[in-house]
Amino acid sequence: MIKKLWLLMIICLSITLLGYKNTENCRECFSLKENENANFSEFIEDNNSSLSPIVYGRLTCNFTNKMMKQLAKNKIPYKFKDISNNTNRMEMKTALSNADISGRIPLPVVSIKDKIMLRPKISEVIEEHQNLNNQ
Repeated sequence: MIKKLWLLMIICLSITLLGYKNTENCRECFSLKENENANFSEFIEDNNSSLSPIVYGRLTCNFTNKMMKQLAKNKIPYKFKDISNNTNRMEMKTALSNADISGRIPLPVVSIKDKIMLRPKISEVIEEHQNLNNQ
């Protein structure tokens, strides 16, 4: 138990040194616990297009928030699915299973069409999105 706490502290310190904010919730990126709601009206959300990325994550996850902000900044419409919701979590697990991905899953998980990306760089998402739109 003490080793796990030290590991968690090291991870949080590493994230802090890399410049990420709100590290008190960094553990939430890897858990399946309930989270608090937040207002993300600044993000561009698209519920219609099948070519738009689906971002699976938690509102308390800094990596998920960063991805959504970067998508909005690049004017890429997306659909956010909070995995605190059981239906969304099961949908994500099914997509991961179909892609033969298992084990510890870093958030966010981004799905574009049938491609699954685990904590991708924004450049990877932009490239995949452009490739699909050019077909």
